[in-house]
Amino acid sequence: MEQMFKDDSPKEVFKKPESEQFQTLARELDLVKSVLADDAKNYHAWQYRRWLVDFFAIPPSNELEFCGTLLREDIFNNSAWNHRFYTVIEEGLDGEIFDREFRFATDAIRAYPNNQSACNYLIGILSPLPRLTSDESGQLTAADDLPSEANLLRVREFIEDTIVKDISGAAESPALLSLLVEVLYDFLRILHKKCGGKAANAAGVGDAEKAEDIVRQLISLCDRLALELDRVRANYWRYRYRQVEKMAAEMNIQCAQN
Repeated sequence: MEQMFKDDSPKEVFKKPESEQFQTLARELDLVKSVLADDAKNYHAWQYRRWLVDFFAIPPSNELEFCGTLLREDIFNNSAWNHRFYTVIEEGLDGEIFDREFRFATDAIRAYPNNQSACNYLIGILSPLPRLTSDESGQLTAADDLPSEANLLRVREFIEDTIVKDISGAAESPALLSLLVEVLYDFLRILHKKCGGKAANAAGVGDAEKAEDIVRQLISLCDRLALELDRVRANYWRYRYRQVEKMAAEMNIQCAQN
């Protein structure tokens, strides 16, 4: 494919639907579509489509439509969710796009609260990709960026409202409760950063009370997931419990013991 277009500008092909090159691209996209119709998880087909998108600069709108079609057919299609994620990152995840994708993901979760793919997608758009920073020696490290509190609050309120209403069994959904753990833990990290890793009251009485409440919720959720709702991953939830304990200790917050 690269050799075929070496004398042309591949990134202009999609803008010329009447050209022979565009027809070649269209056939390749149709091929990928037909393969995925038989096997929605076909890794090679997805990788090839990703390459076509990058090589020909196919617009995000085209890929969003493609993913939307696949997800309407199967809202649990994890590969389609992943492709949509990379598409919105390429599009530029600004406030307007976050709003659109928040609505898309939360609509899917309301319909099926135990949809792990949709819940993971929501986590992804909260903290899409870490920034790389370099020290004086030029060594690159991932910056410890935190999601915006406003976006975290929107997601938290959505989850808690869905759980309270117990929409489609949401109160017993491991996927949704796992998402709540991630959101609450990010809130705790924000408060931890505000107090400089010292006692929570260093950030103010209000923040200290928030931190204590979040720790209580996290401990309860990790216990419930480990012992009741997600016992297959019990060791993972014990690990998350220890993470919360460690951060709580640094903030001088007492944790109830198992």
